[in-house]
Amino acid sequence: MDGTQICRELRAGGNWTPIIFCTARDDEVDRVLGLELGADDYVTKPFSPRELVARVKAIVRRSAQVVGANQFLAADGIQLDLRTRRATQNGRSISFTATEFDLLAYLMARPGRVIERWELLENVWGYAEALGTRTVDVHVAQIRTKLGSQAPIRTVRGVGYSWEAPTLRSGTMRLRRWSIVSLLVLLTSAVATIAIVVAGLISYPLVVSSSQDVAAKNLAQLANVTANAIDQQNFGAGCGCGCWSRSN
Repeated sequence: MDGTQICRELRAGGNWTPIIFCTARDDEVDRVLGLELGADDYVTKPFSPRELVARVKAIVRRSAQVVGANQFLAADGIQLDLRTRRATQNGRSISFTATEFDLLAYLMARPGRVIERWELLENVWGYAEALGTRTVDVHVAQIRTKLGSQAPIRTVRGVGYSWEAPTLRSGTMRLRRWSIVSLLVLLTSAVATIAIVVAGLISYPLVVSSSQDVAAKNLAQLANVTANAIDQQNFGAGCGCGCWSRSN
């Protein structure tokens, strides 16, 4: 039985004793698998004995630490007892590894703040993690899996993670709703404006055409009147039968 099988059986049986993998398997797939099975750390050979001791001390320190006077953290139905290191969600008990518990507590204690990965590595793991930020991502993914789809941990791309308090999330949702409403209002106004402009452009030629017809009729009448006036001036009085004779 290898280390991964031992870790799997311990976690399946509810035993959350801290586990560190010490192995020659240094592929990323093996590291991620070990962490996903519930390991608290993963050390690849060759490694320094002093480094291994430092890692063991860091995990023991995290497992035994007592955080200030406030022994409880609670948010979104999730309760953490920092003294007994027990976690519940809406009354349901949840089992976390030592590292997952500390990571969750660190995020919950700082709601609304974006925490960079390097800060999590330094304050949760207690040293510069040789595995890189991928270790943080794997542990956050495990926490989300155990908390379910409503886990209030937000990923900030390229930066880190944030625990979103209910007020922040509701405020963000309200802002998004107002943004959508404002956008709809702007779109409606724009459509109405375009419709008015189009209607004006369509009716404009008709108005111009009608005005041109009236002007043409007026010019024709004026031309007739002018012609009659000229005829009256150039021709003499008629003979009484309605005809006109040219004046000498």
